[in-house]
Amino acid sequence: MINDISAELEKEFGVPGTPEREQFEEETYAFHTGQLLLDARKEAKVTQTELARRINSTKSYISRVENGEIIPSAAFIISTSYL
Repeated sequence: MINDISAELEKEFGVPGTPEREQFEEETYAFHTGQLLLDARKEAKVTQTELARRINSTKSYISRVENGEIIPSAAFIISTSYL
């Protein structure tokens, strides 16, 4: 059975602009961003500790980004673009 994803999202998280939908979209963005960093870091064969050292951050921060717990700043994304 094929479903309309927009209708499913509205049913589960509300229409765009509602607090529930905004929270869902923020969490989705954080997860996706974290997965992109994780994939790039692994492809470059760099540990979290080494990446943190290279960008003057902490291993804990790298881990939190990769786990989708926080959304990194634009400066962080730019600094990691040279993996």
